Amino acid sequence: MKKALNISLVSGFTLLYACFLSLGLECFLVLLEEYLARCFFGGKPMLDEYPRLVPFCLIVGLVALLSIFILIGLNIFATIKLKIPQTLWIVEVICSLLLSLPMLWFWHRIIEYLRIIW
Repeated sequence: MKKALNISLVSGFTLLYACFLSLGLECFLVLLEEYLARCFFGGKPMLDEYPRLVPFCLIVGLVALLSIFILIGLNIFATIKLKIPQTLWIVEVICSLLLSLPMLWFWHRIIEYLRIIW
C-alpha cells in the first residue's frame, strides 16, 4: 500500500513539475523570441504590437515559477512525512525534465493561438 502511494505521489509531482516547468520556459522563450526579433530586425516595440501578450507571459511565467517553488516545498514535506527514498527524487527530476520537452510544443501552440486572437 505504501509503495503504491509513493509511486502515485511521485507521478503526480512529476507531471506537475513538467507542466509548470514547460509553461514557464515557454513564456520565457516567447518573450525572448519577440525581444530578439525586435532587436535584430527592428519594427514596432513589443508592447505596441502585442499589448496583452507581454504582460500575460510575464504573469504566467512568474506564477509557474512560484508554483514550482510551492511544489518543491510540498514534495520535501511529503518526502519527510512518507519517508520516500532519494532515488525516487532522482527519477522524478529526470522524468519531469524529459516530459517538459514535449509539453513545450503544447504550450507553444496555445500561446501562438492566443497571439493570433489577441
